[in-house]
Amino acid sequence: MILIWGIRRAVKTLGQITCPCPRCRKHVVHTAFVQKSKFTLFFIPLIPLSSKYGIACGLCGLRLNATANLRQQLKDWDRTGQLAVVHA
Repeated sequence: MILIWGIRRAVKTLGQITCPCPRCRKHVVHTAFVQKSKFTLFFIPLIPLSSKYGIACGLCGLRLNATANLRQQLKDWDRTGQLAVVHA
């Protein structure tokens, strides 16, 4: 019997953030995203494995993993559709 298994990754765009890019040094629009990985059996996604939150530069394409604080904000954004603004 032959088993066909693998891992499927799907990227979902959460929204856009305007901030300076550390690589290209310009104030550009970054895309916030979540990448989810699932174990597949016969091309059917069965078991969720991991979720990674991050941002990607719209100009140079640099992808950065989210820090703990940004990760929580992006999780809230994914759930509510609004980015929380923190006032100091």
